[in-house]
Amino acid sequence: MSAFGGKADTGSQAAQQDEARRIAANIAKLPSDLAEASMSTLYLSRLIGLSAVLLVAALLVRGNALIMATVADGPVMLVYAIFSLAAGLAIILGHNVWSGGKLPVIVTLVGWLIFAKGLVLLLVTPETLSPLLERMQQHYHYPVYIVPALIIGLYLTYAGFAAPSKQS
Repeated sequence: MSAFGGKADTGSQAAQQDEARRIAANIAKLPSDLAEASMSTLYLSRLIGLSAVLLVAALLVRGNALIMATVADGPVMLVYAIFSLAAGLAIILGHNVWSGGKLPVIVTLVGWLIFAKGLVLLLVTPETLSPLLERMQQHYHYPVYIVPALIIGLYLTYAGFAAPSKQS
């Protein structure tokens, strides 16, 4: 029996034990939360990376004419803008991670870039975009404009598949 009364000490100890159990339970949950975030980063990295590499390969094979024909077609550009907005928003809402290494930050940044592209395509008319591409001499420097997408795609693909998977 303590100087403060046995029952008060017992109640205090029980409260401390309950608090310790609650903290331990929260710590036990922590790795699974981190694993889910990590798995979403790996999944998005693989998805975006492979999509970018395959798209760039197709554009290199098909050439500049495909881009110019697509830009000139208003309804196609509207659908492309809507899909870009939706994909960008999905990445932003599901993976807005600005810390934890290069890979999560790059995935988040690419999500924001996809969203911005969709917004620009939604707001800019084909009549405005076609002359802009002509002024950029896009048909002469076509490979130069798609190399950044290829580099980002290769990095995301490599990083997504090279990272150790935390699946159980």
